[in-house]
Amino acid sequence: APVGRLRVKGSTYYDLQKIKRGAPSMAEGSVPNFNDITRDILALNTLPERRITPTLRAGVEPGTVDIELQVEDKLPLHGSVELNNRHSIFTSDLRLNGSLSYANLWQLGSGIAPFDRLVDQVMSQAPYKVARRVFWIVDNGSSHRGESSRQRLHARHPRLVLVHGPIHASWLNQIEIYFSIIQRKVLTPNDFSSLKAVRQRLEDFERHYEATAKPFRWKFTRRDLTSLCQKIETPQRLAA
Repeated sequence: APVGRLRVKGSTYYDLQKIKRGAPSMAEGSVPNFNDITRDILALNTLPERRITPTLRAGVEPGTVDIELQVEDKLPLHGSVELNNRHSIFTSDLRLNGSLSYANLWQLGSGIAPFDRLVDQVMSQAPYKVARRVFWIVDNGSSHRGESSRQRLHARHPRLVLVHGPIHASWLNQIEIYFSIIQRKVLTPNDFSSLKAVRQRLEDFERHYEATAKPFRWKFTRRDLTSLCQKIETPQRLAA
C-alpha cells in the first residue's frame, strides 16, 4: 500500500521538513520498501543528539499506510576546556583553551553529509567501483563514528568495509604527525587577523617544508609494541 501521510513529531532542534527529505523511502505516494526504510532511519539516526523511531499504521485514506516519525532530540551544544603546556615563545608556559560548538547551525547538521558525498565520489571511480571489497580506515570523528556509521555506509555501498582506528591513537596515521607540526609551527599562536592571513601562512610553510622535510622515522618498533602489550596484560602491583 502507498504512503498516505508522513508526519514528523517531537522535534525541538531539527527542521521537520529536512527530516522528511532525509526519508525518501517514506515519501507520500511511494510504496514502502522496508530495506530502504531501514537505510533511511539509520542515516537519520547518525546524529548523537537525535533519535528517530518510525511508526506505521493504517492510513486515513482507504488502501494507504500512514507513517509517523517520532523524534527525541536534545540541544546539540557541546563545550570543552583544556589546560596544557603547548606554548610558544609568545605565550606563557600554560595555556587554557576553551571551545563551544553548536552542531546544527542554520539547520546544516553535522559533517555526515559531506563525508558521505566524499565516499560516494571515491566509490564511483576506478579501481574502487569494481573492487570486491574496499577498506576505509578512519579515525573516530563525529561524521563516521561507531557502529551506526558502519551500518550507514555499508547500506550505501555493500562492498565498503569501515575500519576504525583505536581511540587516542592518532599517531598511527602519519598525516596526523604532519598536522601536529602544522599546529605547533604554523597555527600557534592563533594571532591571525583574517582567513587570508591563515591561508598565506599555510602556503608559505608548505613551500618551506617541501624543501626541508625528511621522511618520518618511527622509533616505536614492533618489539616495543609487544613489550607494551605484555605490560598492559600483566597485573601491576601498586607500590606500598
